[in-house]
Amino acid sequence: MIRLSHIVVMILAASLSSACGSETAGDRTVMLEVVNAEVQRTDDTTVLNAQLRYRFGDAVLDAMRHGVPVTLLVEARIVNRSNRPWLEVVLRTRRLYRLDYHALSSRYVLEDVSSGEQTTYSSYLALQDALARPPGLRLADDLSLPEGELVGSVRARLYIEDLPPAMRLSAYLSREWRLSSEWYVWTLGG
Repeated sequence: MIRLSHIVVMILAASLSSACGSETAGDRTVMLEVVNAEVQRTDDTTVLNAQLRYRFGDAVLDAMRHGVPVTLLVEARIVNRSNRPWLEVVLRTRRLYRLDYHALSSRYVLEDVSSGEQTTYSSYLALQDALARPPGLRLADDLSLPEGELVGSVRARLYIEDLPPAMRLSAYLSREWRLSSEWYVWTLGG
């Protein structure tokens, strides 16, 4: 008689063995990075934008092609270092962006989850290109920034918590799904 605990151990062992592979998927290196971030001021608004470069592994791409949306979590913060030794947090924001593939139209869709705004792309490469060139992702609108020594930082990661429950365990154990960038840090000009 096979016990439930034996089945769970076998599933975990299978997941771990597939997760212990290298961080390459086929001939592609799996990666996610913030390549640029900037605050743009116009006459009527101040906007924080970030540009991302990423290359998903086969497991992530297969999930998208089979109707599972992939969510990116982009975190940003701006601190004022003028009041040392304390850092004043001027902005802290988290934005979710859902990447989805619509098989019927053969289009990739990027959705800003907070605003519901959607943009469609004819190919995965077009989607990648759009996120890597200005303006990239709009992270915050109508910023009111104080004077001082302002430092911004942005990072991005795949947001596994939005996956269907049946996929989460293997995603937590897989390097292809645990993609996260380093913090991109820059000094804001006056």
